[in-house]
Amino acid sequence: MKKAAIFIGSVIIVYFILQLGTGMILTTSYVPNVSEAWQNVVGLLPEITFGQSSIALAPALIFGVLSIFIAYGITSLFSKKLNIN
Repeated sequence: MKKAAIFIGSVIIVYFILQLGTGMILTTSYVPNVSEAWQNVVGLLPEITFGQSSIALAPALIFGVLSIFIAYGITSLFSKKLNIN
């Protein structure tokens, strides 16, 4: 039971850290197109577009699978150190 709790907790923590890190990278690397912004000043749109994604599910799936593999490694390390069966 302890091993399952460590696994679930580490999946949640690793997934959160991956999402936070990539969000920070994307935020700092975003450069708006200034010429396009000045053209749209006359007719302001009610919504903001940040980009286009052809496959919206792929990043979440990749981060989920990556989180599971990292959490499995963390669980095996903790189970060896704490002698949890």
